[in-house]
Amino acid sequence: MIKHISAAALALFAFPAFAQEIAAPAATASPNAYYFGLDAGRTHDDFDKDGSSLGIFAGYQVNRYLSVEAGYRRMLDRVNTFAFQHPAGYMVTGETHMRMDQRSLSALGSWPLTDKVNLLGRVGYNEVVSRYKWDNYRQKGLLLGAGVSYKLAPNIDARLEFQRASDETRNVSAGIAYKF
Repeated sequence: MIKHISAAALALFAFPAFAQEIAAPAATASPNAYYFGLDAGRTHDDFDKDGSSLGIFAGYQVNRYLSVEAGYRRMLDRVNTFAFQHPAGYMVTGETHMRMDQRSLSALGSWPLTDKVNLLGRVGYNEVVSRYKWDNYRQKGLLLGAGVSYKLAPNIDARLEFQRASDETRNVSAGIAYKF
């Protein structure tokens, strides 16, 4: 019982110091609070294997620990071919075009390790739309991610990130963000 009371008291006294930093973005935010960027990577989907991805994102850095970010990514875009023997004895061949897009809105947490290196954690909402020649399939839900960023210049960051867009879809990407 004493441990619980001590932990609660410590949290109660430590939280105001942390909250003050979060609540005072002018004092802790970079003068370059808005940013946009591009990324390229690889998507793995449990059903349609792997493919290249290309994305664009924009955000607002609330303070040194928190940003709000919106993004769009073309996760897959490819043609799948198929062939099978019809029961009547002839061969059936063809191809299907498959495209997968992701739209997201998320909070991006940043934990500074050094002056140039930050660990990243992402939690948000996203919609993944898979478009086939004959049908569309939508998945909406939780977006989770983790990564690292490196400050190349005062207003340019490079980042490497892993995202879990859905139960079946994951993406690893490398990108550049420009702060203005």
